[in-house]
Amino acid sequence: MCQAPLEGLATVEETVVREKAVESLRAIAAIHSAPDLEAHFIPLVKRLASGDWFTSRTSSCGLFSVCYPRATAATKTDLRSLVTVNDNYFG
Repeated sequence: MCQAPLEGLATVEETVVREKAVESLRAIAAIHSAPDLEAHFIPLVKRLASGDWFTSRTSSCGLFSVCYPRATAATKTDLRSLVTVNDNYFG
């Protein structure tokens, strides 16, 4: 599948490229079955969300809304933990 190249493009600095990669990944997520989404797409979102650079984390934000509603309860908890703000982060 073409998720791997799109994952790479979702981390680049050029905004237009990142946005198009996220748009394509959202379209792919929509056609995944629930088991495939859990097995292949959600790990991609987790990798992006925990990336070192803002580019990957920004891209992950555009993907949460397509996978979260279809995820299992346990996976939803995992996804929420990725976006929970640490109170110490802001001082």
